[in-house]
Amino acid sequence: MNLEQKLNDSIFANTKLVLEIEEKERLAVALDNTNQELVFQNAEKDRRTAELNTVLDRIDDGFFAVDKNSVVIYWNKRAEILLDAKMEDMMGKNLHEMFADSGSLAFYDHYQTAIRDNSTIHFEEFSKRTNKWFAVSAYGSDNGLSVYFKDVTDRKQAEDKIRESELRYRSIV
Repeated sequence: MNLEQKLNDSIFANTKLVLEIEEKERLAVALDNTNQELVFQNAEKDRRTAELNTVLDRIDDGFFAVDKNSVVIYWNKRAEILLDAKMEDMMGKNLHEMFADSGSLAFYDHYQTAIRDNSTIHFEEFSKRTNKWFAVSAYGSDNGLSVYFKDVTDRKQAEDKIRESELRYRSIV
């Protein structure tokens, strides 16, 4: 092999190395840009999640969400108060197992129907565990169930008093 051939081979090899290095640098820049975009997207997702959590904690309704297996994935502050159950005790636990001693299957039946049928169910039910009446809206989805509820015990008791008064009035008349 002559000197000219060796020089051409060397130039070709160096050119190939330079192109490989440039390609690696281009890929590194693209990877860095992708990583920066992912960091931005994660930060934006975290910001939206925090904003949603703030909203859900400010509403006057109790709210919780469970997955398809009834495992609690969210529990707001009002739910803590109304159901006397702390978020940290509920998160990651099966809702029905946590309230197995409640003595009422009605909540369970309604929730299972909403999940199974991917439907919305509105109902009022008495909780023996809390000794309160709740108005409940349960929204089934492909991911599980979202439940909004409020204490309507005062209203139910007032309705009972009105009914009793009406019965007494009818019995007198």
